[in-house]
Amino acid sequence: PCQCDYTRWGFWLIDSTDSTASPTSHETILGTWVAGRPVGSISDVPTTGTATYAGHVIANINSAGFAAGGFSNTVNFGTRTGAVSVTNLDSTNYTGNVSLNTADPRNFGGTLAGSTGGRSMALQGSFFQGKTSPVGEMGGSVAISGANNYLGSGIFAAVQH
Repeated sequence: PCQCDYTRWGFWLIDSTDSTASPTSHETILGTWVAGRPVGSISDVPTTGTATYAGHVIANINSAGFAAGGFSNTVNFGTRTGAVSVTNLDSTNYTGNVSLNTADPRNFGGTLAGSTGGRSMALQGSFFQGKTSPVGEMGGSVAISGANNYLGSGIFAAVQH
């Protein structure tokens, strides 16, 4: 998992039963969350240079339960792009590019292609402050889809190396 200074992640749970005299339904939902220290201002995002971030992805997959994989993003601040790789998430590797948001480069997103089952991963994220850099960490959400109703959702967290 991400050895982040400030960014944290975890699980949340809702466990509910209807409130009638004779409860007839029970539902349990388990999800993931990620949070970090927001980047102070748009001008704190560099306009030159590159940085590599490494961490993890955790996702709840409808056919496999929770799965974890490696995450890396090599960001080119000059071109406002990132090259993302997710490895071994439910036996699938994902690669693709993300773009920093034009109006607010503290945020980024894109779609990654999976290596099996026609899978793809939509990724939305934000830079977070690190101990030594205003953009030293990152985190966000993933949504996964593929053939045969393969679905999943989760989070990623990473630190600059």
